[in-house]
Amino acid sequence: SNDTIDDRDRQLRRMDKVFRELHSKGKVSCHNPKTLTPEDILAYVGYQKRRGLKETSIAKNLATLHRLLQFAGNTSMDAFKVKYRSSVPTSRYMRHPSIDEEEYDIIVTHSEKVTEWTNLRAYAIVMMAFGTGLRTQELQFAERRNLDTERWTIYIDHVKGMKTYGQARMVPIRPEARTVLSRYMEMRVKM
Repeated sequence: SNDTIDDRDRQLRRMDKVFRELHSKGKVSCHNPKTLTPEDILAYVGYQKRRGLKETSIAKNLATLHRLLQFAGNTSMDAFKVKYRSSVPTSRYMRHPSIDEEEYDIIVTHSEKVTEWTNLRAYAIVMMAFGTGLRTQELQFAERRNLDTERWTIYIDHVKGMKTYGQARMVPIRPEARTVLSRYMEMRVKM
């Protein structure tokens, strides 16, 4: 998509700026993708670490650099990974475990008992997420006017991929979320 192309363009421009800076300081031998060496890549990784970038961000930047070097016919990234194995960041995305049924029941039970506004609001958001399966961004941009409390549905018009492939949709709300949402809506009107 165009967003991906724009993102990649920004990433490559930033990378070029960094390599030019490192070259001007004598930290790398060049800034040309055709002639970068494993030592140049090591200097680039060191620069990112000193700037405080997370391992996952560094790994993402190296993946982009690897594609650029492959396009330029340069195999230095492969040599870097062998020669400087300990400097190759590992991007480990650890998915949080799903909550089990017992934990879910505890949250539902507590949501039905809460009366204080701030806690009620928090439980309403959590139960709306549980009760609809909406993504965080979809939940964040959901609007009150799109909530139908007679049919217990919500119309989501800010969806993932809305500029390209995403489509607005009607989402049902599970029964266990309705109690806290009703109480939240009533209290919200009084505020």
